[in-house]
Amino acid sequence: MRGSGSRFRGGAVLSKGTHVPRRTCLACRGTNDKRDLERHVLAEDGTLTPDPEKRLPGRGYYSCRAESCRSRLAGMAGKLKKRKRG
Repeated sequence: MRGSGSRFRGGAVLSKGTHVPRRTCLACRGTNDKRDLERHVLAEDGTLTPDPEKRLPGRGYYSCRAESCRSRLAGMAGKLKKRKRG
């Protein structure tokens, strides 16, 4: 909709100039706003470290706030370590 001041993006109508980043939960594959998901970073020892401020360096992995997704993500740490490059 050109010139109306709004646009359609990711299933939501946003006002002009508003962008809400979307991320995917690694455990359940559901998408949600970035601010509604928890971010984790893979530490040097291969464990997932919570990043509540969303500022730690490195590849971020997101999960829902559901306990089932958190525990499933913790079990995936070994697979994530294999995927990390560097």
